[in-house]
Amino acid sequence: SLWNSEQLITTNFNNLSPDVVDALNSASPSYFVGGNTTPVRLIHAMNDILAPPAASSCFYNAATSASRDSSMLWFGIGGHLFDSGTRVHADAQMVNWFDKHLKGVESELACTACVTPAPAQIACPWN
Repeated sequence: SLWNSEQLITTNFNNLSPDVVDALNSASPSYFVGGNTTPVRLIHAMNDILAPPAASSCFYNAATSASRDSSMLWFGIGGHLFDSGTRVHADAQMVNWFDKHLKGVESELACTACVTPAPAQIACPWN
């Protein structure tokens, strides 16, 4: 039942009181981003039903607002575990980022599977 998006949303989040929603939102990592923290690369699939794309959008907005070294890549498909053939592309982008930040190696990896979603698709509802 965890993979059924309708049941997941209805079962876990549909009838929460406003106080609980506020408490959950205030526990978001987006509220704890500082400028003196490590760089971050976010890679998110638009069809992820377990971690909504808005969560990554909020974290990215917070990181860039704090002048933190951050980047965001979006995939149109892949789900939470980057299946549907996108895992190879997501892994390549992750390795590229680690090479840059841990080894100082600049490499150009075109992200042909990445997408640029419309801002409305990834708007942070908590800003």
